[in-house]
Amino acid sequence: VFEKYKLDADSLMMEVTESGYIQSDMRCMSLFKEFERMNVSVAIDDFGTGYSGLSCLNALAIDYIKIDKSFVNRVSEEKDSTILLDCVIDLAKKLSLRIVAEGVETKEQLEYLNRNEITLLQGYYFGKPVSYIDFIKVILSKPRETVSL
Repeated sequence: VFEKYKLDADSLMMEVTESGYIQSDMRCMSLFKEFERMNVSVAIDDFGTGYSGLSCLNALAIDYIKIDKSFVNRVSEEKDSTILLDCVIDLAKKLSLRIVAEGVETKEQLEYLNRNEITLLQGYYFGKPVSYIDFIKVILSKPRETVSL
């Protein structure tokens, strides 16, 4: 497919829900290793809500974890509200995994994630899901901006 459509394999990300794989399944492990060989990124969706062992993060050559909305919802002014989320973020950073935070709905959540250098964010704070046609309309209606790095 990559050759047929002249695509780079690193332009593809396979997203697998945490409960969607079984770490002891050798077929699954070999498939993840093949993705790694091809430079296809792998993301674990809904991280922290399933039953996987932590060893799978290294064994399966994961590139991203997507932190489930249930963890992001815990962000509040209460002192201990983010202990689990802090641990997941710390673990991901120590393993050099990229992080996507799902379910961002409030400015408080956005600010917390920004403070923790989480830059890949999804949620209603940014907009409701729309059809492809409506998405194109939204993109075309926005003024063009130049970003300097």
